[in-house]
Amino acid sequence: AEKKDGQGKLTTRETIQRIAGSVIRSNILVQDVSSVSKAEGIEEVRFSAEDLGQRRSFCWSVVDNQLNAYNKDVWVKRDLAPTIMSYIGVSSKKDDALPFARLIYADNKISVFDEDPAYKKPNPEKPLDEQHLKVGIKALARMHAVSFLYFAKNSHPAPLSNTWFTDPDQRSEAKAILEQQLDKVAQALVQEGKSTDEVNRVKSFKNIMFNLYQDAESTNSLLPVLCHGLPTLSNIQFKYGADGLPMDARFINLSSCLYGSGLADLHIFINTSGENVAREDFLLRFLYYETFASILRSYGEKVAFSYDDLKAEFVKKRLYGYIRSSIILSQKVKTSGIKTTSQTVPTPQMSSPRPVESKILGKFLPQAKTTAVAKFSAKIETDRGNDGYNAATKICEMMQKALKI
Repeated sequence: AEKKDGQGKLTTRETIQRIAGSVIRSNILVQDVSSVSKAEGIEEVRFSAEDLGQRRSFCWSVVDNQLNAYNKDVWVKRDLAPTIMSYIGVSSKKDDALPFARLIYADNKISVFDEDPAYKKPNPEKPLDEQHLKVGIKALARMHAVSFLYFAKNSHPAPLSNTWFTDPDQRSEAKAILEQQLDKVAQALVQEGKSTDEVNRVKSFKNIMFNLYQDAESTNSLLPVLCHGLPTLSNIQFKYGADGLPMDARFINLSSCLYGSGLADLHIFINTSGENVAREDFLLRFLYYETFASILRSYGEKVAFSYDDLKAEFVKKRLYGYIRSSIILSQKVKTSGIKTTSQTVPTPQMSSPRPVESKILGKFLPQAKTTAVAKFSAKIETDRGNDGYNAATKICEMMQKALKI
């Protein structure tokens, strides 16, 4: 229940005033303090304050350290992120921080994170448009680049180990879970009226799923990094400029974070957060790779692999991407009657490609689909309406592509 007087189980108005005075400005006066319990040992505290002549709104998460000693989301933000940033130091850019809520205060009892109310969740039932995808990809590249620098010289902590693949005792359990998850995808295909033959061919992926996941998520990759694990619409927030366009993004719900291949994150984000069409080369080359390389350069490091190397590994993991993303989307599929036909998306006409100037790659002649990204996005949005997208239909699209690999 919300407490309007600022009195929560973890905090009082006086506690918030004291912390604000130490982390914002010594003579700041907090007002309108309210707190809401979000989970056991976690409170959301909102308040306003006059700061340098302007009235600002604040939102903090206050965490009971003892009750959340084994909360991985809290551990990543409170312990791992500050350790990484402290080790690699400040770059020549000011915005090269991990895209998480920032730890602003900690003592023996509590930890406080700045949840910045300017960040908003997108509609989880509507795919991201081009602007949101761009900002999201850049945030993912930032998380991967910063952690890449850290793990290049430091071993990963135990909580980030993917024990499904490293512990032999978990192998049979992991296989069973993956098979159950694939059954959910098969159910979505049945619901969409797909043929028995196609459904059975998808089910045959059970024979390779464990090895497929093991290879795709392995750190034997060009990108051994801190992976979010589930970079989906439910786990990202956007900050907007005065023009209403997204200008920054951050990731939330970090309990799935692992040390693995950043390409797994890329497949999941692109497939589950936006329409899986037309924009792949553009997102990978001009947003992800360039942002990644730019951050490494700002720390005086060079990227040891080319974009073509990155794309080759991305393509190698494509089957994993389709299956993993379909499994994630299958959680959105509601059981209903079986369709007799499946709608397909009309294929738009692509414009001729024009040369693109890249700071890192030089002059580049993209494929037609790269230059038609924005137009194609609008076309898909029109074809499918503005009420979001059907998860089962999208699963069908990805499984059709998976069966052709």
